[in-house]
Amino acid sequence: GRLNSSGQQGQHNSACHGQNHCQSQEPEILTDRASIERRLVDKYKGFGWSLWNKLYRAELLKDIRFDESLHICEDLRFNAEAVARASSLSLRKDRLYLYNTGSEGLSKVPDTGHYVAAAAAIDHTLPLLTDREAADRLRAEGLAQLLMGAETALLTGRQTELSDIRKLCQGRASKAAE
Repeated sequence: GRLNSSGQQGQHNSACHGQNHCQSQEPEILTDRASIERRLVDKYKGFGWSLWNKLYRAELLKDIRFDESLHICEDLRFNAEAVARASSLSLRKDRLYLYNTGSEGLSKVPDTGHYVAAAAAIDHTLPLLTDREAADRLRAEGLAQLLMGAETALLTGRQTELSDIRKLCQGRASKAAE
């Protein structure tokens, strides 16, 4: 199966910025597992964790469901399961979808719990990766999420949450040392 992705994220992505015609670009095709996983986990230079910019062949998604235990970043886990089944990935730079981001929503409001939940979602996704570089990059992103949660806890004076995050970070540090 093949996964297609526009690879574009932003405030307003529209098909050719309202022009009457577009020049389609040749897609980038990836066929090795390591390259596919690295592009998945690199949310800035890759094709992103979100679902809005992806098209999947139906047979890849037959029995994949969202992990309802995850409250944020559940699309990362979903995408990891789908690409694990894909034999190739096609990345397109064409802007084929209009996506407006609002200022509200679960992932837009800074809250300590959101960062901790994102780190947990990353932990759920790690076992699906076979490439060490991709796993290390995603593990680092999980730690970054916890550090952002710590910063939020500090700024809002949530000492109990800060203490909990400190324990999670220490646990991750000792696992990394192993």
